[in-house]
This record gives sequence, C-alpha cells and structure tokens, in this order.
Amino acid sequence: MPAEDVQSETVSTFDGPGSGATLLPLTPTMDGTTLVVTPEQSMLSDPATTFPVYIDPKSSSPLRSSWTMINEGHPAQEYWDFDRSDHAKVGNAGTGVDMYRSLFQFSTSAWKGKHVTSSTFSDDLLHSWSCSDTQTELHHVTQTLGTNTTWNLNAPAWGGSSLVNVSNQNCHDAPGVHSEWSSTALASEVNSATGNATITFGLRAASEAISGDGSNGWKKFDESSGSGGAHLSVTYNTAPVLSNLHTDAATCASSASAAPALATIGDPAHNPVPQVTVTDAEADKSTVSFTYPKAGGGTLTTSFTNVASGASQKLTSGIPASAIPSGGTYSWSVKVSDGTDTSATVTCFFKVDNTVPEAPSIVSADGVYPDDDALHGGVGRPGSFTIQAAGDAATVAKVVKYTWGPSSGGPLQTAATTGGAPVTVSYTPPVEGDNTLQAFAFTATGVVSAMGSADFLVNTADQSAGEWTLDGDGTDTSSGGHDGDATDVTWTADGRQIGHKVAHFNGTTSTITATPAIHTDTSFAVAAWVRPTGTAACGNAVGQDGVHTSGFYLGCFQGKFTFDVIASDSSTVASTRTVSTANAPTGVWSSIAGVYDRSAGQISLYVNGVLQQTATLAAPLWDAAGPLVIGRARYNDTAQGFWTGDISDVRVWDRVAYAPDIAALSASSWASQFPLGIDPSEDHKDVVANPLTWTGSPQLGIDDMNPPNTGGTLASVLNSADPDYGISAHPSVRTDGSFSVSAWINPATLPSGFVNAVSQSGNLSANFGLGLGVDHHYDFWMHVSDATAPAATVAESPTVAVVGQWVNLIATFDATTRQLTLYLNGVAQATQTLSGTPWQASGPVVVGGGLLQGAQGYLWNGGIDNLGLFNGVLNPTEISNLYTFNDPYVVDADAE
Repeated sequence: MPAEDVQSETVSTFDGPGSGATLLPLTPTMDGTTLVVTPEQSMLSDPATTFPVYIDPKSSSPLRSSWTMINEGHPAQEYWDFDRSDHAKVGNAGTGVDMYRSLFQFSTSAWKGKHVTSSTFSDDLLHSWSCSDTQTELHHVTQTLGTNTTWNLNAPAWGGSSLVNVSNQNCHDAPGVHSEWSSTALASEVNSATGNATITFGLRAASEAISGDGSNGWKKFDESSGSGGAHLSVTYNTAPVLSNLHTDAATCASSASAAPALATIGDPAHNPVPQVTVTDAEADKSTVSFTYPKAGGGTLTTSFTNVASGASQKLTSGIPASAIPSGGTYSWSVKVSDGTDTSATVTCFFKVDNTVPEAPSIVSADGVYPDDDALHGGVGRPGSFTIQAAGDAATVAKVVKYTWGPSSGGPLQTAATTGGAPVTVSYTPPVEGDNTLQAFAFTATGVVSAMGSADFLVNTADQSAGEWTLDGDGTDTSSGGHDGDATDVTWTADGRQIGHKVAHFNGTTSTITATPAIHTDTSFAVAAWVRPTGTAACGNAVGQDGVHTSGFYLGCFQGKFTFDVIASDSSTVASTRTVSTANAPTGVWSSIAGVYDRSAGQISLYVNGVLQQTATLAAPLWDAAGPLVIGRARYNDTAQGFWTGDISDVRVWDRVAYAPDIAALSASSWASQFPLGIDPSEDHKDVVANPLTWTGSPQLGIDDMNPPNTGGTLASVLNSADPDYGISAHPSVRTDGSFSVSAWINPATLPSGFVNAVSQSGNLSANFGLGLGVDHHYDFWMHVSDATAPAATVAESPTVAVVGQWVNLIATFDATTRQLTLYLNGVAQATQTLSGTPWQASGPVVVGGGLLQGAQGYLWNGGIDNLGLFNGVLNPTEISNLYTFNDPYVVDADAE
C-alpha cells in the first residue's frame, strides 16, 4: 500500500482489525438462501464503541495512491502537478471550452491474486452546478497515471460504456455528499486486474456536450487522502490450499512411476488413510472431498465439512483394502472448497505390496556366543551376530530393515539393509545362563516377518581384569598379573581408610605404568578413587596409551570429572566426552568410573556411584595397545595431563560394568568392632591392632535385646562417676570421608548435657558423637572444626530415651552430600547437612565419652554393647542386617 494510505496499525480498517480492536464472534443464520449476520446490539450501543465497525468477509478499502485530471479543452495539458487546488473536477465548467475528467489510481496489493467478489468505488461530492441530480459515470482506465497523463494520451484508454453511474447533487456545498459506485461490472474489472500492481478508475459527466446546458454535469469531488477521499472497497476471497498430502506416512506421489508401496494385510485388513492439510487465507472453514477406489470398481467420494484452516483432515475410514488388491497401482484425489472458491484437484498415486518376508536367521558372527549348549563369554562381554533375510531372491530383495534385541523385552534396535543384505550387530548379554536374541525382517511397506532367534549360554560376569589398591606399591591384586612400576610416586599412610596407604602424584613426573590390561576396541570399564589436591583444572587419573594418544581419559578437565574416548590413534584428537554435573572437589575423596558399551555405542560417567552423563559415539572405538598408565595421559605424541593429588583402588574390566560393579566401588567395610563383652578392650575387625585401653573398670552386664529376640549378649556397663571410658590405640575411620558408626546403648540415667557412647577425637574436640542430647533425645552430632568450642550439626531422633531400655543407634555420614543420618532400631529418624567442611579426626576412638576442650568429657552412664565403626556409608540392607544380626554383611540365608 502506498505510504500516503498507511494508517496506524492500532486502527481497524477493511483490511482487518487493529491491534487495539475488540473482537466478537457472530453466529450467522440462514433465511432461505440468504446468510444473515446480526451484530451484537450491546456492542453497537456501547459508548466505547468506535465506528466504523467491520464485519467479515475479508475486504480492503485503500485510499487512492495518486490522482490527476485531463481536460478536453486543453488536450496537451497535464494536471499531475498543475491546477490541483480546486478539487477533482468532472464535466463542463460552463466556459464552453473546459471539459474535465478526474482519475484515481489504487494499489491492488491487498487483494492481489485473490478472487474479487464485489467492489465499490466511493468519493464525497463537494460541489455541483446543478441543484438537480445529474449522472456521473465510473470508467476503468487502462493506463497508469503519471506526469504525462493528458487528454490526448489518456482519453482513448477510457473505453466505451461506463461501469456504473451515480446521480446526485450538492449545489449548496454541503460538507460532502457520500457517493458510491457499485456493480457486477465493476467487480469484474477489479477481479480481472488482480495480477496488476495498480488499477485506475475515472469519473466523467454522463453528458459532456460543450454547451450551456452541459454545465448541468459540472461537479467537484474530494481529491484528498482523507476519509472523504476516493476509496476502492474490495471484498475478496482466496481459494483454500492443500498441502502435506500423505497416504499413511508416505508423501503424495504425483505420478504412477513414483508411487510408494503400501501394505494392506492385517486382521482386520489395513485401509490406507489419505491425509491433507487445509490452509485458507481468510481462515474460512472448508469442505474437503476425497475421491478414492471402491470395491468392485469405480470410485467413491467422501466429504468432510467445517474443516478449520491449518487443520489436517484424514479420510477416516481409509481406502477399503478390498478395493486395492496387492500388486496394483492406485490413486486417490482431493479438492477443498470454502463455499466461494474451490482448489485445484490433486491426485496421489500409491502401490500395494503385501509380500511377507520369511523369518531371518541370526547367528554368532565371531564365535563368542555360538548356539552349542555350552557356556561362553560372560555377562558384560559383547559378541557379534549376523542377521540375514531368508526366502527366494525376489522376497529377500524387498527387505529394507531388521529389528532385533533380547527376547526378555525392552525396545528393539533397528538395522537398515539394502535388498535384504546381511547385517552384523553387536550385543552384550546382561544376564548369565540362557539368553535369546530375536530378529524380524521388514519390507518397505512395513510388512514384518515371523521371529528369527538365536539361543546361547552366557558365563557369569568376570571379575576385574586389573585391580591396583595402591597400598604402598603398584601390585595388581586381581588375577590379571599386570603389576605397575611406580615413578616418583610417594605413599601416604591412612590415605583413604585407616591402615591403608594411597599413592600421591606430584603433577609433573609421577606415574604408575603397567602392561595393557584391556582392549579398548571392545566393551570395557575403568574406575578409581581420587582426591585432587592441585588446581581446579585437575589432570588424568587413568588411561591406556596408543601410539599417538591415549585410548581413553578418566580424570578431571577444567574442574569437572570427565571420561573421554578418542575416535582414532591420531595426533589430531577427536574425542567424545562425558562430564560430571558438579565440580570435582579438591581435598575430598571421590569415586569415578567410566564405561564403554560397544553394543550400545555409548560411554557413561559415574561419580560416587551416580550416573552423571551418557554420550553416543559415531563409530566403534579402536584398540589402544600400549601400557595402562595411572597418573597421566598421552596426547599429541607426548606425555601430559599429569595428576596432582592422591589415587587409590584403580580397577579395569574387559566388559561392561553394571550397577553392582559400580556400587561395589563405594561399598562400606568394617573398620573396627568392639563387642564389649568378656574382654572389653578387644577389636575384632581391626586392620591393624586397635585395642581399647580403659580408664576405670567397666562392669559386665547383659544386653537382653541384642540381637533382638535372641536372649541377649554380654555387654559393658559404664559408671560416669568412676569415670569409665575406653580409648583406642589409633583412629578407626577417616572422618573427612564417608563413615558409619553403630552401638547398642542402655542409659542408666538421663543426662543434663550431651553424652557419648562412642566418638573419635581430634586435637581439641571430638569429631562426632553418638549418644544422647541435652533434652534426652537420641542424637548423632558432628563438629564443624577442631576447635575449643566448635559449632556442631545435630541429627536428633524425636524419641526420648528411656532409662533401662536397650536400643540400637546407627549413624552414617556421606562426605559427598555432607549429610548426617541417624537410625533408631533400624529406622531412619533424622537427616541434617553438615554446615562446614569435613575434617579428619586423627585421634583415637573413645568409648563412653569424647574429647571436649582438650579433655575427656561427654561421659556415658549405663550399658554399651556391640560397638562398630565402618568405612563408607551403610546402605539400607546393611543397616537392617546390622540391627538384626550385628553384622551388616551377613549372607547366610538361614541366619534368620
């Protein structure tokens, strides 16, 4: 639309509602063959309503884009920029010489390419010579206006007869007499010009005789671009458009030679379903008509009414399968009408092919899992299987894919093929014993074969292929025999667990190198306990060298734990990386594990037993046949990425590691067990001797509830007045890591302050205490620092202790989440988060008290029995076993 016609987009016009308009739906009715639309009267009478009010159908009413005049008395004169101030003139001026016509040009952009159904030209009459009605004609002028528009050049373009006449007068120069010219002939002319950029109309007097009487036709019309100026109101419609044509999922083919193949077999038979999307520019609802084959020959037509613009419409019943036998080529067609215009008919072709392929064969391709009734391979070890179509050559050639997977359920994987060619896939059995793979063949039409299968027996999962505890040397404690040679590695005592050393790496030269323990071109897994102490960038904990690069990296990168695999043994490394959710904490032990599943084509990273991320590989990995290296990586032909910090308990598997394998990395274990029976000093589970030395003389008593319902066991009874308390030879657990503690207790009195059944000392304060709180509730607390009066985080049971009653308290601390959890008789009571950083209490275990401001305090008065400390967090099963059997790791099925 020309610039002088543009109005604010907030204002409604014939082109549509403005952004500030109120829209109300109207309910049309039929009066015979007439559609009646009645506006809402409350809206029309509302003082807030601004007129004009517009009602569909879609229309446009642009102002003229330009205007000019021609004058027979001055046939060579142009009025493009001359004598324009006295309005648009029509007829004999009374001079006997001047005979004017006025011309108005409009942009057709609003209805270009549309179907014009009606049109009205309007302009306000500002003046007439005659006070009697005289006729003014409207003509279509086939010439574009411009500076060269003159009578000589333009008058021949006016044609013969007028499109429509209007008779009126305004001899008293009223503000403006609205005049409208409308006819089917006008609509036809506008419709014929919808392909043009502009259309021009002219006004002339019906009588142009040069005489005194000719002045009766003299008029002046509004030439302005205001509301009274020349408008061309056009009502139009657009034929609806069809798109997204499909037969079932197959895109519409416009020729028989390109027809896609479909299938109709099934019970009940499958009727192919045509589908189209309808779009109507005016958002009219449409009628969609499908024409399709019918049984016995010929066609049927089914129509669907009131289909909204933008909606898809299906032939809901489909094309009857009985009308389209297998082996033929068929077609269906569709057209759509909005009641005014109808789209072109579109025809779609398709074929029907109901060929059923035979069940494919599936057999071991590499001999790892043959069907011979003998055990082979092992859980987590992949094997290759070949799937091959069966039957005659013509049937085999129609197979386009196989689906396959274990018969135990779960989604099947898809393997594409061309012409039924064999496909080799990799499968990793997750269970020992009987395993079955199933396979199906599909044709391009989606017809599926019967099931083919392969049965084979799988060995149990192998133990790790290499395991380096790094407890003072690089010995491989597995059956692999891949002992490591340490270079510039130092050994830290009590590194992750009391009584065990760990390897410390200096970040520049420290390494432990062993012969290759796994093949990286098949499934494998690698794990380690790590405590980075260097910068946040970290380094590589474990890898296995190729010629130019490591085959995998397990460690840290840019402050997060990562597991990377490398696409090829090249100086230009293309890696796939999995990354931990949280940053890798420095100075804290974390368990990290990476798993490569060749069959799934995926790698996964675990941190502290929790899956962090899985990534899909573009292709299988290669075999890094060089040494397994702890403490550095190989990259771009050089050794780099040296680890700064501690590493312990490195393991590798030549198979997929599953949840039990990952969970075992963080498994809890006994640190100390003090039965407190006949010999109250004895530690039954010590890694190195850790006996108790007693102050005072604990008495022998009976714990009649431990284990529950067994009659009880011998216990120690302490008197805080003596005082009675025991101190071990050295610490039992690392309190800056995860640990658990348990005790059976029977208070003889309810204390006025905290009292401990068990604790472990720092230099000035105990790190933790398990016992009773000030308000006589059972509690487990931890100090946030080793200070004279440190703050404490307390997990407290809602239960109040009862004098003379034996109960079991179990407490766990998860260093990863910093959560303290207290259990009473095997049931969780409370959980709190440590408000500070875990710290190592390097002093002894104290039974019946705890270090307070550098001296023993928190003294216990009453019975204590079967006290235990554990490395790691006991899981729910272990907590239940510990309460029930005094042993979290009981495996005797008859123990109950």
